[in-house]
Amino acid sequence: MPDLNNIEVVISGQKFKVQSDESKEYIKKIEEMINKKIDNFKDSNKKFDNYSSLVFTSFLLADKYLKLVDKLEEVEDNKVNLSEVKDMKRKMNEYREKIKQMEEEKEENLQEMIDKNNKYGSMKSGLEDYKSQMEEKEEELSVIKDLLEEAENKNKTLKRELFLIKEQREINNE
Repeated sequence: MPDLNNIEVVISGQKFKVQSDESKEYIKKIEEMINKKIDNFKDSNKKFDNYSSLVFTSFLLADKYLKLVDKLEEVEDNKVNLSEVKDMKRKMNEYREKIKQMEEEKEENLQEMIDKNNKYGSMKSGLEDYKSQMEEKEEELSVIKDLLEEAENKNKTLKRELFLIKEQREINNE
Protein backbone atom coordinates (compact mmCIF):
# COMPACT_ATOMS: atom_id res chain seq x y z
CA MET A 1 0.00 0.00 0.00
CA PRO A 2 1.44 3.40 -0.92
CA ASP A 3 2.47 5.85 1.75
CA LEU A 4 -0.31 8.31 2.50
CA ASN A 5 0.32 11.92 3.40
CA ASN A 6 -1.72 13.49 6.21
CA ILE A 7 -2.54 17.03 5.16
CA GLU A 8 -4.67 19.61 6.95
CA VAL A 9 -6.86 21.80 4.73
CA VAL A 10 -9.17 24.67 5.56
CA ILE A 11 -12.31 24.92 3.46
CA SER A 12 -14.72 27.75 4.10
CA GLY A 13 -13.16 28.32 7.51
CA GLN A 14 -13.41 24.66 8.63
CA LYS A 15 -10.36 22.46 9.15
CA PHE A 16 -10.23 18.99 7.63
CA LYS A 17 -7.57 16.28 7.68
CA VAL A 18 -6.98 14.64 4.32
CA GLN A 19 -5.05 11.42 3.69
CA SER A 20 -3.73 11.17 0.14
CA ASP A 21 -0.86 9.76 -1.85
CA GLU A 22 -0.75 13.11 -3.67
CA SER A 23 1.77 15.79 -2.74
CA LYS A 24 0.99 18.48 -0.20
CA GLU A 25 1.33 21.12 -2.96
CA TYR A 26 -1.31 19.36 -5.06
CA ILE A 27 -3.76 19.06 -2.14
CA LYS A 28 -3.22 22.76 -1.29
CA LYS A 29 -3.99 23.61 -4.92
CA ILE A 30 -7.32 21.82 -4.62
CA GLU A 31 -8.01 23.62 -1.33
CA GLU A 32 -7.28 26.98 -2.95
CA MET A 33 -9.51 26.25 -5.95
CA ILE A 34 -12.47 25.22 -3.75
CA ASN A 35 -12.09 28.27 -1.49
CA LYS A 36 -11.95 30.60 -4.50
CA LYS A 37 -15.18 29.12 -5.89
CA ILE A 38 -16.90 29.47 -2.51
CA ASP A 39 -15.68 33.06 -2.15
CA ASN A 40 -16.97 33.85 -5.66
CA PHE A 41 -20.43 32.64 -4.68
CA LYS A 42 -20.39 34.58 -1.45
CA ASP A 43 -19.20 37.75 -3.21
CA SER A 44 -21.72 37.44 -6.05
CA ASN A 45 -24.71 37.16 -3.75
CA LYS A 46 -24.75 37.98 -0.05
CA LYS A 47 -27.69 35.58 0.43
CA PHE A 48 -25.33 32.62 0.01
CA ASP A 49 -24.27 31.21 3.35
CA ASN A 50 -21.43 28.69 3.78
CA TYR A 51 -23.69 25.71 3.19
CA SER A 52 -25.25 27.15 0.00
CA SER A 53 -21.82 28.17 -1.27
CA LEU A 54 -20.51 24.65 -0.64
CA VAL A 55 -23.50 23.09 -2.44
CA PHE A 56 -23.10 25.35 -5.49
CA THR A 57 -19.34 24.82 -5.52
CA SER A 58 -19.88 21.04 -5.40
CA PHE A 59 -22.42 21.37 -8.20
CA LEU A 60 -19.98 23.32 -10.41
CA LEU A 61 -17.08 20.98 -9.70
CA ALA A 62 -19.29 17.95 -10.43
CA ASP A 63 -20.33 19.64 -13.69
CA LYS A 64 -16.70 20.18 -14.69
CA TYR A 65 -15.85 16.63 -13.66
CA LEU A 66 -18.66 15.10 -15.75
CA LYS A 67 -17.74 17.22 -18.78
CA LEU A 68 -14.13 16.08 -18.47
CA VAL A 69 -15.26 12.44 -18.16
CA ASP A 70 -17.36 12.88 -21.31
CA LYS A 71 -14.37 14.36 -23.14
CA LEU A 72 -12.17 11.52 -21.91
CA GLU A 73 -14.70 8.95 -23.15
CA GLU A 74 -14.82 10.77 -26.48
CA VAL A 75 -11.03 10.64 -26.68
CA GLU A 76 -11.12 6.94 -25.76
CA ASP A 77 -13.65 6.33 -28.56
CA ASN A 78 -11.41 8.16 -31.03
CA LYS A 79 -8.28 6.33 -29.93
CA VAL A 80 -6.06 5.14 -32.72
CA ASN A 81 -5.12 1.48 -32.57
CA LEU A 82 -1.51 0.33 -32.46
CA SER A 83 -1.38 -0.87 -36.07
CA GLU A 84 -2.54 2.56 -37.26
CA VAL A 85 0.18 4.20 -35.17
CA LYS A 86 2.79 1.84 -36.65
CA ASP A 87 1.49 2.60 -40.15
CA MET A 88 1.63 6.34 -39.45
CA LYS A 89 5.21 6.00 -38.15
CA ARG A 90 6.19 4.01 -41.25
CA LYS A 91 4.67 6.67 -43.53
CA MET A 92 6.31 9.42 -41.52
CA ASN A 93 9.69 7.69 -41.94
CA GLU A 94 9.05 7.34 -45.67
CA TYR A 95 8.24 11.05 -45.88
CA ARG A 96 11.38 11.90 -43.91
CA GLU A 97 13.42 9.79 -46.33
CA LYS A 98 11.79 11.53 -49.32
CA ILE A 99 12.46 14.92 -47.74
CA LYS A 100 16.11 13.95 -47.16
CA GLN A 101 16.43 12.78 -50.77
CA MET A 102 14.80 15.97 -52.07
CA GLU A 103 17.12 18.09 -49.93
CA GLU A 104 20.14 16.25 -51.37
CA GLU A 105 18.80 16.83 -54.90
CA LYS A 106 18.21 20.47 -54.05
CA GLU A 107 21.82 20.80 -52.87
CA GLU A 108 23.10 19.13 -56.04
CA ASN A 109 20.95 21.40 -58.22
CA LEU A 110 22.06 24.43 -56.25
CA GLN A 111 25.73 23.49 -56.70
CA GLU A 112 25.13 22.92 -60.41
CA MET A 113 23.48 26.33 -60.68
CA ILE A 114 26.38 27.94 -58.82
CA ASP A 115 28.86 26.27 -61.18
CA LYS A 116 26.88 27.41 -64.23
CA ASN A 117 26.59 30.89 -62.79
CA ASN A 118 30.35 31.01 -62.25
CA LYS A 119 30.90 29.78 -65.81
CA TYR A 120 28.48 32.41 -67.06
CA GLY A 121 30.27 35.09 -65.03
CA SER A 122 33.60 34.04 -66.47
CA MET A 123 32.18 34.02 -70.03
CA LYS A 124 30.59 37.41 -69.43
CA SER A 125 33.90 38.75 -68.14
CA GLY A 126 35.63 37.33 -71.23
CA LEU A 127 33.05 38.97 -73.49
CA GLU A 128 33.54 42.27 -71.71
CA ASP A 129 37.30 41.93 -72.27
CA TYR A 130 36.72 41.22 -75.97
CA LYS A 131 34.34 44.14 -76.19
CA SER A 132 36.92 46.41 -74.58
CA GLN A 133 39.60 45.15 -76.98
CA MET A 134 37.22 45.68 -79.92
CA GLU A 135 36.59 49.25 -78.80
CA GLU A 136 40.37 49.84 -78.59
CA LYS A 137 40.86 48.32 -82.06
CA GLU A 138 38.02 50.47 -83.44
CA GLU A 139 39.68 53.56 -81.98
CA GLU A 140 43.01 52.50 -83.52
CA LEU A 141 41.24 51.84 -86.84
CA SER A 142 39.63 55.28 -86.69
CA VAL A 143 43.05 56.88 -86.08
CA ILE A 144 44.55 54.85 -88.93
CA LYS A 145 41.67 55.87 -91.23
CA ASP A 146 42.28 59.52 -90.32
CA LEU A 147 46.02 59.08 -91.00
CA LEU A 148 45.30 57.28 -94.29
CA GLU A 149 42.89 60.01 -95.37
CA GLU A 150 45.49 62.64 -94.44
CA ALA A 151 48.16 60.68 -96.38
CA GLU A 152 45.85 60.41 -99.41
CA ASN A 153 45.20 64.16 -99.27
CA LYS A 154 48.94 64.83 -99.09
CA ASN A 155 49.49 62.36 -101.92
CA LYS A 156 46.90 64.18 -104.07
CA THR A 157 48.50 67.50 -103.18
CA LEU A 158 51.94 66.15 -104.04
CA LYS A 159 50.67 64.67 -107.32
CA ARG A 160 49.18 68.06 -108.24
CA GLU A 161 52.38 69.82 -107.33
CA LEU A 162 54.36 67.24 -109.28
CA PHE A 163 52.06 67.71 -112.23
CA LEU A 164 52.46 71.49 -111.96
CA ILE A 165 56.22 71.14 -111.68
CA LYS A 166 56.29 68.91 -114.77
CA GLU A 167 54.11 71.38 -116.62
CA GLN A 168 56.36 74.21 -115.55
CA ARG A 169 59.39 72.30 -116.67
CA GLU A 170 57.90 71.55 -120.04
CA ILE A 171 57.00 75.17 -120.46
CA ASN A 172 60.52 76.18 -119.45
CA ASN A 173 62.06 73.62 -121.80
CA GLU A 174 60.14 74.77 -124.78
